[in-house]
Amino acid sequence: MAQLAGSRNVLDLLQTSQQKAISTGLLTFALMVALLWGSFRPTVITIIETNRKFAEKEVLLQKLDTQNTNLATLLLDQLQQEEPLSALDYYFPSDGDYSLFVTNLNQISKKYSFLMSSVSFSSSYFRQVEKIAALQFPEMTPMTFQVSLTGDPAKLGSFLSYLESTPFQPKVLSVAYTPNKADVAKTLISLTLLLYKMSGPAVVK
Repeated sequence: MAQLAGSRNVLDLLQTSQQKAISTGLLTFALMVALLWGSFRPTVITIIETNRKFAEKEVLLQKLDTQNTNLATLLLDQLQQEEPLSALDYYFPSDGDYSLFVTNLNQISKKYSFLMSSVSFSSSYFRQVEKIAALQFPEMTPMTFQVSLTGDPAKLGSFLSYLESTPFQPKVLSVAYTPNKADVAKTLISLTLLLYKMSGPAVVK
C-alpha cells in the first residue's frame, strides 16, 4: 500500500510539473506575442498611415492635373476666340478707320493695272440697301464707299471678284464708266461699294 501511495504521489507531482511547464510556456508565448505586437504595432500603424496619405496625395494630384488641363483648355479656347475677334476690329472697324482696307484696295488695283485716283466714305447708304435683308447683319452698320479708278474695263470683272473675296467683304452696289476711245487703258471707272463697321469693339481689353 505504501508503494502504491508513493507511486500516486510521484504521478501527481509529474502531472503538476507538466501543467506548470505548459502554463509557463503559454504565458511565455503570450508575453512574446505581446512584446512582438508592441514592437511591430507602431511600424504597422506608420505603414497604414503612410499608405493612406499617399492615396490622398494621389487623388489630390489627379484633381490638380485635371484642373490644370481644364485651365489650359480654357486659355487655348479663349486665345483661339480672341484671334478672329481681334481680326474683326481690322476688317470691320468700329471707329470707321478703313485705312487697312484702302491700303489693300490700292494693292489689288495695282495687281489688275488700275490706278486708284480717289476714295471717299459716307455714313449714309442707299435706301435700297435697307430693303435687302441679305445685306443686314446684327451689330453691323453699312457704309457706302466711293472709289474712282483709271484702267481697262475688261479687267474690271476679275478685279471686283477678287475684291469681294477679301476678308473685308465689300459689296459692289454700282459700277459706272465711259469708254475712252483714244486709250481704253485710261478709262475712268466709278465704283460704289458697301462696307460694314461694328457697333462696338469686338474685343474689350
